[in-house]
Amino acid sequence: MTAVWVLARARLRARWRALLGLTLLVGVASGAVMVAAIGARRTATAYPRLLEATSAEDVRLRAGGWVQDHPGFYGELLILPQVSDMGLASFALLAPDMGPGPRVFSISQNIVSAMSVDGRFGWTVNRPLILAGRRPDPDRADEVALSEALARSWGVRPGDTVRLRALTEQQIGPFEGGELVVPAGPRFTLRVVAIQRLPDDVFVTSQLAGEGFMLLTPAFYRANMERIANYPAEVSVRLRRGQADVEAFTAAVQRLSGNSTLVGLISREGLATNVEQATQAESVALGLFAVLAALAALVMIGQTLARELFLASTDDVTLRALGMSDARRFAAMTLPVGLVAVVGGLAGVGLAIVASPLTPIGLARRAEPTPGPVVHLAGLGIGLAATMVLVGGLAAVSAWRLARARPEATSATGRAGASSGLVGRAARAGLSPSSLAGLRMALEQRRGPTTVPVRTTLVGITAGIVALAAALTFTASLDHLLRTPSLYGWNFDAVTGKWDLRDALSREPPALTSNPNVGEFSAVRFQQIQLDGTAIYSAAIDTTHGQVFPSMVEGREPRGPTEVALGTRTLRQLGLRLGQTVELKDGRPATMRIVGRSAALAGETLTAAATGGILTLEGLRRLDPDPDAGYGVFYVRYAPGADRAVALRSLQRPAGGAGAEQDVQVPWPPTDVQNLGRVGGLPGVLAGLLGLLAASALAHLLVTSIRQRRRDLAVLKTLGFVRSQVSAAVAWQATTVAVVALAVGMPLGVALGRWTWSLLVDRIGLGAEPVIPGPALLVGVVGTVLLANLVAAWPGRVAARTRPAVTLRSE
Repeated sequence: MTAVWVLARARLRARWRALLGLTLLVGVASGAVMVAAIGARRTATAYPRLLEATSAEDVRLRAGGWVQDHPGFYGELLILPQVSDMGLASFALLAPDMGPGPRVFSISQNIVSAMSVDGRFGWTVNRPLILAGRRPDPDRADEVALSEALARSWGVRPGDTVRLRALTEQQIGPFEGGELVVPAGPRFTLRVVAIQRLPDDVFVTSQLAGEGFMLLTPAFYRANMERIANYPAEVSVRLRRGQADVEAFTAAVQRLSGNSTLVGLISREGLATNVEQATQAESVALGLFAVLAALAALVMIGQTLARELFLASTDDVTLRALGMSDARRFAAMTLPVGLVAVVGGLAGVGLAIVASPLTPIGLARRAEPTPGPVVHLAGLGIGLAATMVLVGGLAAVSAWRLARARPEATSATGRAGASSGLVGRAARAGLSPSSLAGLRMALEQRRGPTTVPVRTTLVGITAGIVALAAALTFTASLDHLLRTPSLYGWNFDAVTGKWDLRDALSREPPALTSNPNVGEFSAVRFQQIQLDGTAIYSAAIDTTHGQVFPSMVEGREPRGPTEVALGTRTLRQLGLRLGQTVELKDGRPATMRIVGRSAALAGETLTAAATGGILTLEGLRRLDPDPDAGYGVFYVRYAPGADRAVALRSLQRPAGGAGAEQDVQVPWPPTDVQNLGRVGGLPGVLAGLLGLLAASALAHLLVTSIRQRRRDLAVLKTLGFVRSQVSAAVAWQATTVAVVALAVGMPLGVALGRWTWSLLVDRIGLGAEPVIPGPALLVGVVGTVLLANLVAAWPGRVAARTRPAVTLRSE
């Protein structure tokens, strides 16, 4: 083995610069893959880990005014066998009182101010993670903890003070009626002692989720509950077996409350559905990024390894003649590359640790309970082992082939492959000698010492083109969806007002009926109902003043009391289809036929896509004639030709600005679509990485081609080629490789982008067709050809300086 070690050390000394470059390439590539793979895992598990770290509630219970007549209800809940812990919180109506002017308070412009009633909410149940500062003292009424979103919005940190002002009890009615209310209650100056993170912080992603969350102490609640507007306490319950106990707990609550409709339950599973769907999509995107990046890196590293080992085998004829066996020559070639695999893998581990704060991504970043650098031992160990095995395996295959090759196979000049048919046709077409030489160098692999990695380079560059075309197609489709509200259900221009079934005049508000900017509107009643035993949100549409419905993906809107349209995901969840009849119930049952499939959520918050049901008002009254149930607003469509900005102002300030300013919601993507937008940047990042690797592969091909075919270039110059013609031949070589990759990769990339888009959009129940971005693809084609020629510039100059006499004499 002494000879093996001597030869390996000699090759390390002779090729240390090339081996160092190869080590860096392995380290960067493996580190990027590890970051993406571990990040995918962190992204998928971020929200469940946050729930565990914060002792989050499993069920939220709202008892409203019912509990005032049943004061022992909370005590009976606490001793239920399913209950592990519970805490009470009341929510105050507070607005910031900072800045030059008063802050308004509305449904879409508010902060969620949780006051701990019993000292357990915020301390043992829904216990926030403290990111900076300390927990508030429960006995101090002037201390407050803010969510990250609020702290960032207000520009404060622990130790700073914030000024707040409360709504009065008399302002609750106008606020709930959609007015933008200026608080008129008591003022408070509170000291920020903590920046915190709670599971509910993750929901601050839409207009109706508020600006952020604050936690006020039990002392604040005791001192101010009678002075400020607030809602009855809600109960946050932790169950012993988590979601497995929800059904039994629900039955127990119904028994204790006598099935009162004033007592309602919301499970954490229902609240978390959108977050988990989003983080899963982000996790899948990162995982796909890791896989494709790994494949592209293997192609690039495989090429570089093959060339490095080929150069290391040039003295094999001499070593064979001296009697060294194939196995020992194989060992001498692989030892330096094995060192590259180990050191490169360790460098990748270090890079993955340093870059770990970049993950999770998207919505999961809000949920990550341990932001910052992370050492994921299992993931790093698997990544290191995979790097050493794959890089070592690639090196072993190439080295074994070279070690077992016949002497004449490695020393012979090599026979040029048969001329490509394309080259022959180009010659008959009368193309210039430079172009013919470039075509031949691009398309002929050859064998022996003059071989160049044509096929593997084409594969690598084609992978980059596929990623580019797929990213452009996906991004164009996403932009089209975000710019077209009707695709995600907003088949109207605004949502405003409050509709009270007890008040006949509220169905015809003057702000809409006498507004020349309003073309038509429909009154909409939101209410929870039962569909085949499953609770869903429903929207009952009154079409007295217009047929304004959410967008339909398939079928049509309901037109009578016996028809219903359901969201795509609701249909899938219940295994239903258009044309079937279903039983709906809310007080009394009724049978209805499914006539349409909707893209929008039938719920007042419009935060999820393609769920719930849409009825006519008559259909809802068949189920529940109670005028106090539910909540009503108006879907508004502007008049044809109306200026949208003017129309919006006319809704916000009805009666020429004499009345109270109204809260108006304009089209904005539901949470599912926003989540899709958060992963929309990953395809571009992947395309950029693969494009960089493709450019590196092309540069490697050109440099290798020039070095391996020095004799051919010298012959061309001997035959009369001038420097510009030699450079042009290299440029033609690069252009040919790029065009072939484009011809294969562009159609595949567009198909991949369309398939990926359709798959993701179908999962959230929308009917948005993929878009083919013709201009962007054309720019991509031109840019690829230009980049190929830019990459070829320096190798072309090197080739042009070839000295025929010196080269041919050395050959």
